[in-house]
Amino acid sequence: MNHYWLSPKDQRHNIWIFYTESMETGIRLREQYVPLQCAECKKYDELAAIELGISPDVKIRSKSDYLMSDDGLICVSEAAQKVLLEVCPTSVRFVPLPGDSRYSILLPTSFVPTDPAKSHMEFHRPCQRCGRFRETCLSPALASMSLPSGSNVFVCPDLAIEGYRERSFWFLASEDVVSAFRAARLSGVDFEPA
Repeated sequence: MNHYWLSPKDQRHNIWIFYTESMETGIRLREQYVPLQCAECKKYDELAAIELGISPDVKIRSKSDYLMSDDGLICVSEAAQKVLLEVCPTSVRFVPLPGDSRYSILLPTSFVPTDPAKSHMEFHRPCQRCGRFRETCLSPALASMSLPSGSNVFVCPDLAIEGYRERSFWFLASEDVVSAFRAARLSGVDFEPA
């Protein structure tokens, strides 16, 4: 069975969930998440931040069904939620955006074990305090992941795909899930063979 990375297309407007952006202050982590930051590398636990809650002033300027925020979260429209709930209801959970009822944050219900030695990923500059890498390069190789059986696979690896500011959540889908996305004509996503 073929598997694909769901690759979000670039967005015209900046989309921040955990950060704010202004001409006066630049890009800054919202105050409610500052206690979650590592004192050394300034990264924070994204999943703990979601549990603290999303600010009601977060709004998404897009019409895409599948997109990535500038701080690494996948957001999906109601149409994409419907498809995912039909084809893989136990693999995903949705966190509504209180200030934008059109979108929810997409999270996996669990992360699939991924072997770093077989992943073909590059890991750069671990933080001496929290252990997170400043950056990781490449997506994990398919053979490095312990994928669940079945035709409706929709997973996120447990190896963090790190940018200099945060972790990004990338999803891998089986051919049947991709076919459902295509049949529903969901926008904003490309399907890259894994």
